[in-house]
Amino acid sequence: MLAALVRRLPRLLRGHRLVTPGTVLRWHRRLVAGKWTCPSRTGRPPVDDAVVALIERTARENSGWGYRRIQGELLKLGHRVAASTILQSSLTTRVKRPVCDRYSPGKPINRGRLGVADAELYDEIGTGYSLGRRTDPRWMAAILAALGDSRSIIDVGAGTGSYEPDDRTVLAIEPSVEMIRQRPHGTSPVVRAVAEALPVRDHAVDAALAVLTVHHWTDWRRGLAELRRVAPRQVVLAYDTRRHTEFWFVREYVPEIADLELTRPSAADIANELGADSVTQLPLPWDFTDGVFPAYWRRPAAYLDPRVRRACSALAQTDPDAVERGIRRLRKDLHSGRWHEQHQDLLNLDHWDAGFRLVVSYNRAQAG
Repeated sequence: MLAALVRRLPRLLRGHRLVTPGTVLRWHRRLVAGKWTCPSRTGRPPVDDAVVALIERTARENSGWGYRRIQGELLKLGHRVAASTILQSSLTTRVKRPVCDRYSPGKPINRGRLGVADAELYDEIGTGYSLGRRTDPRWMAAILAALGDSRSIIDVGAGTGSYEPDDRTVLAIEPSVEMIRQRPHGTSPVVRAVAEALPVRDHAVDAALAVLTVHHWTDWRRGLAELRRVAPRQVVLAYDTRRHTEFWFVREYVPEIADLELTRPSAADIANELGADSVTQLPLPWDFTDGVFPAYWRRPAAYLDPRVRRACSALAQTDPDAVERGIRRLRKDLHSGRWHEQHQDLLNLDHWDAGFRLVVSYNRAQAG
């Protein structure tokens, strides 16, 4: 239209025009193109590439999930993504090996009250958990050896992912939102679910890993049955509960912890339930970096730090008044030198058996 109007100008003005009709047409086309391609225009912001990668990986490893289910799981992780975006991203993913075929797309898992106590406990006490609980390379080496040549792993009760191999395909299962939030950037994808109802199909992975988690499960036998259902190899790090009750901190300062420990499944119970092929002792080095409850067996002053105590579920689940009384006695004994006199034998040890056991079971028939 502008080009046509230029042509209707008087002859005198047309002789002094600065642009030709063709130039006006090019300007118009450029303006129209810019309206639809300009990156600064308003509207829905682009989805971060990391979130797109998470959508595609979740869709690939959970082929039975619909886009609504994926949208809900992303929302739990703090990512608000439109369903249409998830649908578009997941359609570009080619799934060659379905992982989950027990649930129809978009259908939530009927968990009932399974695992609720575990989730609520760590939602309450889990703040700052990753600061006190760090991977110890000596335990990591033992776990990698137990996993053998397994290439795909489901980590049940994964927490912050302290003992997840970084050279294999791992799907993390964790019921606590607080623990999921503390998982480092770039770790394995995580699904909020419970051990007693794993959202994957039968024989989905090569190995099931459970590190210091079985004692928190609502129905630990059902949880172990789920490990057997989804993988031929089960690797479970547990502990001898009676050995924990003999720990000097429990015996001398907070004996109330023993009442809790003796209600939990012990390593021998778990090994028997799984029909374990091997049970390996994992002694605690004196400089152990993972802040499990007895980790400071040779460093008693560490228990005076509230941050250390918050990272220990045994202390967090015991009557706070009982814990405070015990801490006051420990502080007094450290100040007077009594603790060092009573435990001179421990100060000469480099390792101490706190009861931790690595339980391994392998079903060769299922693997074949």
